[in-house]
Amino acid sequence: MFLDTRDPWPPPDPWSPPPRRDRPELGKRREGVMLSLVGINLLLLFIAPIAGITFFDIALALWQRF
Repeated sequence: MFLDTRDPWPPPDPWSPPPRRDRPELGKRREGVMLSLVGINLLLLFIAPIAGITFFDIALALWQRF
């Protein structure tokens, strides 16, 4: 590689990440809301497939009737 020793400007400073900002902790109310949302999502994770299969069984039973 070519090294230019007559270059008048200094090399740029190395990159450093910006300082980290501390996030505030969740309050009691927000923590409760967050836990409620997680609980509802976990409940729906198990209920939604059962409801979908039930709907499919009903539609299949109606289709076979006619």
